[in-house]
Amino acid sequence: SIRTVICANPKLAHASETCVTNRKKWTKIAVRYLKYNYDTERVKYATGQDRCARDGWNQGHFHYMYDIDKFKLGFQWTDSSCKIRMKVDMFGLVSIVHRSSDADVNVRNDNNNYFKVYWDGDYPKNDLNGSCGSACTPLDDGGCLCDVTVSEVAVFTSLPSSDEEVLSNLYIGAFDPTAYDDGTYTTEVNGDIIAYHKNGVLSSSTIFE
Repeated sequence: SIRTVICANPKLAHASETCVTNRKKWTKIAVRYLKYNYDTERVKYATGQDRCARDGWNQGHFHYMYDIDKFKLGFQWTDSSCKIRMKVDMFGLVSIVHRSSDADVNVRNDNNNYFKVYWDGDYPKNDLNGSCGSACTPLDDGGCLCDVTVSEVAVFTSLPSSDEEVLSNLYIGAFDPTAYDDGTYTTEVNGDIIAYHKNGVLSSSTIFE
């Protein structure tokens, strides 16, 4: 069967809540929150925990979902551990690997979904002695399997002064801040630059226009 387990960022709305009811002694049955908004709705991990708690349940690992059509399932949050790694081939191309007991076919160790990245310096290489360095494991195909650490920091500590400074340092797009509820963002203007701050301060969540 096709494997359907992947790692996900709990800060983002990637999956639906999974409320474990333990209705049977040896089987963990899960249900949707009784007042969910629509089929296949995705929420943050903490939102799922809160929804389950309202019904007196916990969010966690389960064996099957109760009383819901299979085509409506999508992905569900669990409390199972998951770790993201990457394969680096001899040319510096990268493939994402999810270290999980039931990883999806697209992110298993044997996947070949390589893509180009822009390295800040040299990339891990499998030397002639079969070593990739302390953070990586050599692979039979000449590549390296490496642990990944994600860090999130603000690029700017003060408002940039020009469009060029923004465009040359920021590469990730964002939704229009005005699409969010009133009060979610506050604005600060510096010349032609408009900054939208979450919680009123310059941070990694600030959006520039």
